[in-house]
Amino acid sequence: NLTTGRSNVFAVWITVGFFTPLAAPPAGASQAEKDDNAAAYPEGYQWGAELGLVTGKVLRHRSFYIVDRTIPVGFQRGKDLNADKTIVFRRSIE
Repeated sequence: NLTTGRSNVFAVWITVGFFTPLAAPPAGASQAEKDDNAAAYPEGYQWGAELGLVTGKVLRHRSFYIVDRTIPVGFQRGKDLNADKTIVFRRSIE
């Protein structure tokens, strides 16, 4: 009754790639097509090719973290409190 098979410890892999932004394709004439286009491309851009793909020098930042959610931390929107204490292991991979 006092133990569980569940854990609040998570392994997190993060990979960040860089892409060229392209202007979104123009919307059709009808309002429905304009609404669909606005929903698909809310900022007006779409993904282009990854930077360095043509030259073979793709730059990606990779990191691995272990996060323990049992560590009590504070949260307040817009404030940097002590939430970084939940990260018990961090490693940047080159």
